[in-house]
Amino acid sequence: MSTENITIDVLEKRKRKAFTGLLIFFTLWQIGQIAMFNFEHLMSPTVITIFSFIILIGSLGWAAYSVYFVKLNSLLKKHPNICKQLNDERQTLVRYKAMSYGLSTIIGTSALLFAIIFSLNSFFVFDTSLLSGQFVSHLIMIIAVTSSLLAYLLLDKEE
Repeated sequence: MSTENITIDVLEKRKRKAFTGLLIFFTLWQIGQIAMFNFEHLMSPTVITIFSFIILIGSLGWAAYSVYFVKLNSLLKKHPNICKQLNDERQTLVRYKAMSYGLSTIIGTSALLFAIIFSLNSFFVFDTSLLSGQFVSHLIMIIAVTSSLLAYLLLDKEE
């Protein structure tokens, strides 16, 4: 990333690209993780190979976009005036809104999963071992990260 002729529009596009890449590859990586950690015993060897490949692609893509994001941040540090303009009141408001949407999504997901597990245990004869604590906490963590990032991208595009 060169520092010549850098504009706010270019930096905003790069930041958006970084967040979009992080969101896509994090989601791929974590879907593969959930499938492999919780449902491997239900899958055929072919499906296991596919999910292993998804984990590999997702984790490598996430790592690459993380490096890209770090480089973008170091580029911003070289241009403090542009950095101040990028982190204005509008951006602060977008970040706060995205975090509040993420928190609301976490609370809703937790309540929904609690209701599902409670209903299955109380009203039906159902083995809830597939809905283990590890699975539920992992799912909530993924939804927290992805919903906050997605909300940020959507709100940033609107504003």
